[in-house]
Amino acid sequence: DEVFHVPQAQEYCRFNFRSWNSMITTPPGL
Repeated sequence: DEVFHVPQAQEYCRFNFRSWNSMITTPPGL
Protein backbone atom coordinates (compact mmCIF):
# COMPACT_ATOMS: atom_id res chain seq x y z
CA ASP A 1 0.00 0.00 0.00
CA GLU A 2 2.81 2.38 0.88
CA VAL A 3 4.58 1.78 -2.43
CA PHE A 4 1.36 2.65 -4.25
CA HIS A 5 0.45 5.52 -1.94
CA VAL A 6 3.69 7.49 -2.32
CA PRO A 7 3.46 7.98 -6.12
CA GLN A 8 -0.20 9.01 -5.77
CA ALA A 9 0.69 11.59 -3.14
CA GLN A 10 3.44 13.00 -5.38
CA GLU A 11 1.05 13.26 -8.33
CA TYR A 12 -1.55 14.94 -6.09
CA CYS A 13 1.05 17.40 -4.81
CA ARG A 14 2.12 18.20 -8.36
CA PHE A 15 -1.48 18.85 -9.38
CA ASN A 16 -2.02 21.06 -6.34
CA PHE A 17 1.23 22.95 -6.96
CA ARG A 18 0.22 23.62 -10.58
CA SER A 19 -3.21 24.85 -9.50
CA TRP A 20 -1.62 27.15 -6.89
CA ASN A 21 0.84 28.49 -9.47
CA SER A 22 -2.00 29.31 -11.87
CA MET A 23 -3.95 31.02 -9.06
CA ILE A 24 -1.06 32.73 -7.27
CA THR A 25 1.27 35.03 -9.20
CA THR A 26 4.12 34.78 -6.71
CA PRO A 27 5.56 31.26 -6.24
CA PRO A 28 5.97 30.05 -2.65
CA GLY A 29 9.51 30.36 -1.29
CA LEU A 30 10.66 26.84 -0.57
